[in-house]
Amino acid sequence: MRTWISWLGCLVLALGPTPAADCAPFQRGDVLVLDGAGTTLWRVDPHGAGATPFSPPEFVVASLFDQPADVAVDPAGHVLVVNAGDGRLVEVDPVSGLQSYAQTCTFDLQNGLVCNDVVFPSAPGGIDADAATGAFYVTTAGGVRRLVFSALLGWGVTTVGDAAGAELGAAYESFSNAVYFVDGSAHVMKADVGTGLFSAPFAPTPGAAAGDVAADTDTNVVFFAQRFAAGSGNCLAPSAIMAFDAVLAGVGPVASPSRVGAEYACPRLLAWTPFTAPASRFSLFSLEHAIGVGLPLETLVRIDEPAGGGDPIATPIADSTQIGADWRALAVYVPEPGGVASELAACAALALRARRPHARRPASPRRRDR
Repeated sequence: MRTWISWLGCLVLALGPTPAADCAPFQRGDVLVLDGAGTTLWRVDPHGAGATPFSPPEFVVASLFDQPADVAVDPAGHVLVVNAGDGRLVEVDPVSGLQSYAQTCTFDLQNGLVCNDVVFPSAPGGIDADAATGAFYVTTAGGVRRLVFSALLGWGVTTVGDAAGAELGAAYESFSNAVYFVDGSAHVMKADVGTGLFSAPFAPTPGAAAGDVAADTDTNVVFFAQRFAAGSGNCLAPSAIMAFDAVLAGVGPVASPSRVGAEYACPRLLAWTPFTAPASRFSLFSLEHAIGVGLPLETLVRIDEPAGGGDPIATPIADSTQIGADWRALAVYVPEPGGVASELAACAALALRARRPHARRPASPRRRDR
């Protein structure tokens, strides 16, 4: 039923005065932010035009978020949120904004096709996608799980490895074929997808805590937020965004207060994108606790690494006066060509499909064959 509502909504919007903007609430390059209340997924213009709710309200069903821990986007542009509360996986349709529980199905001759919600027995803490294969990796308190979608059977879930303490964030890096995350001791850990072994490839500077991880899929670098606590959420130098080179196994700072501005001195959440600003090699998005009087409690900062070298350039693009404090997760909406595009063409294609007969398929999970 949700699928038909989605198609119908897209058809209606496609006939409106501004179909491209309305029918595709996610635009390529947008930063997706889970708010502190855990009830809304927001889109933030990466160029600083502000934050807005991610979808027209009339096409949003009752929220299925339950203490959402993280959000991720696959190469096709589909958006998944992991709930720490009920352990479920929520799919958010990037065109209609509809939410549904992701499901896994089995088939046998006696019972036919049987589908159930994907539920992680140990609370999930992070999710990230492999841009090459489209697989998702979920870190939980009991280990790391791999999810692969099938048009017939929904989400297949397999175990990468079991280990207590895989609790916060997730970043898949292709060269090492590993998932990086932050454990319960605030150290960065690595789960090898091939062997299922867990290790600590590097550690923050003594006395510091790692806050989040993100992976550069072009240069095999894993970024992590390194914070030195000073009480009440404040930070001390040398808090910084650090980089671990998966090829050379070296660690060093990418963006520190001395390089991007003292007011951006306390990184907590990270997201990476291969493009945003002209003449930049890449951009990082960092949620920063404010340092200074009169500043918003939290600020989302775009940090551009100049292609020709030099100090990173920090640009604030949204803050807690727009969304509220204590944000939970960041992701960047960057579908691959041919994926779910945020363009009128995608809306028109969905509208046409809504009028065509199609083969009968399981009612759930929602189809991802657009």
